[in-house]
Amino acid sequence: MKLVFSTEHGRRSSFLRTCEIAHEYGYKGFEIYNALEEKKLHADSVLRSEVSADAKRKLRNRDLQIAAITYPEALDSEAANPKTLVQYVDFAANAGVDYIVVSINNQPDIFKLKQVLAPAIAKAENTGIEILLETKGYLA
Repeated sequence: MKLVFSTEHGRRSSFLRTCEIAHEYGYKGFEIYNALEEKKLHADSVLRSEVSADAKRKLRNRDLQIAAITYPEALDSEAANPKTLVQYVDFAANAGVDYIVVSINNQPDIFKLKQVLAPAIAKAENTGIEILLETKGYLA
């Protein structure tokens, strides 16, 4: 069984440190929660194109993988941004991550949900990335 953890509440000094923690505790990888924050905080992140090859080696050398990248804003919130979701698809494609996790908190306005998701879905279909709708909030 593959067991991974989320970086949502973890405070790590670097991407390398996250890899070390996962390896030390016997995990097979981790989920990156909030890709924009990860990229901003960690100069050695797999999400940074200038160091992604080195970051992928850090993962491979420890037999780890990034299980998913989670978009931190509920799609039915005012903070949800279609352009940022497309960025997440690009991050996932460049980092070799197959899944992006999204969520909603309330019964959504389907028209608004489609507006927010449509550009990311179109991009995901062209890159082989899958967008997973997390079962929490309204869907739980």
